[in-house]
Formats: sequence, C-alpha cells, structure tokens
Amino acid sequence: MKINGVLDIFSALILLAAISLVVSKPQIVSTVGSSFNTALKTAKG
Repeated sequence: MKINGVLDIFSALILLAAISLVVSKPQIVSTVGSSFNTALKTAKG
C-alpha cells in the first residue's frame, strides 16, 4: 500500500466530513467563515 493512497483516502474523508458539516450546520460554517475572514483582515493589517 502506497503512502499516496493513504493520503488520498485521508483527504477524501476530510472532504466528506467538511461537506456533511456544511450540509447539517450551515450557521456554524458561516460563523467560522466570518471569523476566519476577520482573522485574515487582521493579519493583513
């Protein structure tokens, strides 16, 4: 089993988890997104 295959499976699982989170809890995702944007703006100055 190649390490590459393991990474592909791992990233696919993360992607699935993220999609299911977006579908089930949109308000949490928007809150996290807005706070992430605020952090980016703060970092840029």
